[in-house]
Amino acid sequence: WYQRRVRVSMIKVIMNCLLPVVLIERSNTVYTHYKNKSTGQLSGATLALQWTQFSGRIFTSIMAGAETGFIMPLFINCFFTSIILGQYLWYKPNGKELKAE
Repeated sequence: WYQRRVRVSMIKVIMNCLLPVVLIERSNTVYTHYKNKSTGQLSGATLALQWTQFSGRIFTSIMAGAETGFIMPLFINCFFTSIILGQYLWYKPNGKELKAE
């Protein structure tokens, strides 16, 4: 059973199915943050690490000669993570604690 391999065509199908999912999920997140004028409890460090991860994966995929269908979901994730990171910086509290009323 361990000698079976996944066909490249199956990986392409999975990556092509991933693209619309990424678009819908990330654009919904960006819109929700915009509508609420807040990013909730997101951590700036987490967003920075996600952006770094996607950037690194894009770079290594390009250097390895990966096809566009594999790189595109990574690029879109990196793009939307950049927007969410910008929203985090734009909407973040100014450091003052909010007093409970």
